[in-house]
Amino acid sequence: MKIAIVSTYPPIKCGIATYTSYLVKELKSLQNEIHVVSQFGAKGRRVYGVFKADDPDLAEKISKTIAKINPEVVHIQHEYGLYGGRKKVNIISLLHKLKSFHIPLVITLHTVYEEFNKKEKLIIKELTKLADAIIVHHHYQKEAIRSVIGNADQIYVIPHGMRIIEPIPRAKKRLGLEGKKVVLLSGYFRASKGFEKMVNLFPRIAEELPEAVLVIAGGTRLPEYSAYTDELLHLINESPVRDKIRVLRDPFPQPTFDVIFSAADVVAFPYLKSSQSGIMAHCIGFGKPAVTSNLRTFRELMQEARNGLIAWDNEELASKTIKILKDDKLRKTLSENAKRYAREKASWKIVAGKVVDLYHRVM
Repeated sequence: MKIAIVSTYPPIKCGIATYTSYLVKELKSLQNEIHVVSQFGAKGRRVYGVFKADDPDLAEKISKTIAKINPEVVHIQHEYGLYGGRKKVNIISLLHKLKSFHIPLVITLHTVYEEFNKKEKLIIKELTKLADAIIVHHHYQKEAIRSVIGNADQIYVIPHGMRIIEPIPRAKKRLGLEGKKVVLLSGYFRASKGFEKMVNLFPRIAEELPEAVLVIAGGTRLPEYSAYTDELLHLINESPVRDKIRVLRDPFPQPTFDVIFSAADVVAFPYLKSSQSGIMAHCIGFGKPAVTSNLRTFRELMQEARNGLIAWDNEELASKTIKILKDDKLRKTLSENAKRYAREKASWKIVAGKVVDLYHRVM
């Protein structure tokens, strides 16, 4: 099958680019011909960098490229920031152009919260009207869209794909953390992730567990988050347990990222807002226990994967992190649950198979 995917793509640093790279790899293994239409900077065989997010003629550039590819199905990876300009509604113009080609159209929505603002409602209504199928990663997201459009017949829940990987041996030793209990914060720095909460709580964790260290592995992807990054780094430098906090700055090659994750005893998600998390997908794939804030996306995933504990407030964020670090049996159980879920429900091989089945359905 010849498939055109519209998305960011490596070496562009972006969660959607990473997601698409894993999906493309698995789709290719299923004997499909994949073409990726991306922003400038993307590279690879059958990868075309043809637009910038804020291009006023974004729809024209993408649709012309797809017309030349002449695929059997088009699959758009949607996140509001990827199709910016005109208040981020350029995506609607693109969909209208693509519909004129009479090619089946599938859209994965990577940003779906429990409630929508006025602009998001407009875009969601148009996307669901024009797409032959919509993919979301959680059941609550399907219900949220149903509340806006009144039905959900063309909406399919397919989990975020996960790598199945065994932790790297002696990872702690390689990072100079041998004998430590490692709490990991990972991902791009932005205020919605609440990393500062763990920095503020870590003195209490370190007091109860002197061998605990906080590893913060990430970086700033977009200029608008640079002020938050500066505030976070200042907070770290002023911490009374600064000697127990390690900051590792992105970008990381994949082997380094894998070593960092392998060294973690628990991965923290103190997020203030999230619709899905690629870092959580890595967390589960590595079989790492998690402690998360009380967000719907985490509550739903924890019910299925049973790989961590939900913290209802900052007090519980600290106490449940300590509980996981202290309880070897609990940590092992959460790890085994995570590996089982990834292996049986959400490996990239399973996810790609479900996506291909959906392509055939809309064709």
